[in-house]
Amino acid sequence: MEKKIKVSIIVPVYNVEKNIEKCLDSIVSQTLGADGEIEAILVDDGSTDSSGQICDSYAERYSIFKAVHRANYGVAAARNTGMDAAKGEWLAFVDADDYLEADYCEKPYRMGMKENADIVMFNAFREEQTGEKRVTVWGQADCSFNTSNRDDIFALRCKILYPHFKTKIGMVTYLKNEVPLAAPWDKLYRRDFLVSNGLRFSDELKVLDDMFFNYQVFSAAHRVMYFPDPLYHYCIWEDSITNSYKANRPELDQKAFDYIKEEIICGDLDNMREFLVMQAFYARIIKSFAICCRLSFFNKKNTKSGREKLRTVRNYMKAGVYSAAFKKVKFSKIEWKLWLVTIAGRLKSPVLLYLLHRLQNR
Repeated sequence: MEKKIKVSIIVPVYNVEKNIEKCLDSIVSQTLGADGEIEAILVDDGSTDSSGQICDSYAERYSIFKAVHRANYGVAAARNTGMDAAKGEWLAFVDADDYLEADYCEKPYRMGMKENADIVMFNAFREEQTGEKRVTVWGQADCSFNTSNRDDIFALRCKILYPHFKTKIGMVTYLKNEVPLAAPWDKLYRRDFLVSNGLRFSDELKVLDDMFFNYQVFSAAHRVMYFPDPLYHYCIWEDSITNSYKANRPELDQKAFDYIKEEIICGDLDNMREFLVMQAFYARIIKSFAICCRLSFFNKKNTKSGREKLRTVRNYMKAGVYSAAFKKVKFSKIEWKLWLVTIAGRLKSPVLLYLLHRLQNR
């Protein structure tokens, strides 16, 4: 009789040959996996290095691994491929250049089953892998919670869009606003909950797909629980996709914002909740605009002339989604670091934004 799989770990893989073995070894070491209770689906998303061969090697050595190879279409599509192949009661999404504590699967699985939760959240270690290695704990909240309260879950939805957002709705109080609640790797999701609600990653999005996914997931969730143990090691690499130059990053962001806005509008919210979640949404847009200064507008790899760069920034400042965010966001709803970015946007002043970028880099 085939043993029931408790947790399916889905790992999108793309050109991570330098770091993937540490991730896979940490999966082998899971305390829940001793009797075939877990599976790990390695989705090679068209890697051009030896990542695919490494996946095959682990699949040959360990029965818990299943290697799937597909053409490159992005992390969202790779995660969906893993979801289609998964058989576990719960799903975990792990990045191939990160690694896990030994009880990453066991602790949230047992708590989620005991409390009949749809989502189980926990903490993570944040590790900078370049220069002097620094490790901090990303703590989600000031205490454990187990809630089915709609106000609490609404507050979490706002935090998914913008971690610094403050709302008087809900009882969940956050300690560290920098924690990326939109990420999928510090959570376990009940698979039948996702399937019954048709919840998947949007493979049309190349950025912020995890934010859109989690906003939808938390909108549908009936019970969310959290405990403060750090179980995931999120590693920051200088050459990672997250930190790489993207000439079209503003366009990719715009597409994601269109998806999120449509989800908010169709969410059947009362006036107060719609106002609050739209403020979180505007704040996220401005935060992303500031990030675009580093990854796109003023990146060293951007070969445009200085005048062309400033013209590009001004054009985006005037674009619908960005213009609306700069105009409508309340200063009380954003972190102080974004005040000058917002002022620059309202003034349509790319020069001021460039000066802020230079000052930050110094």
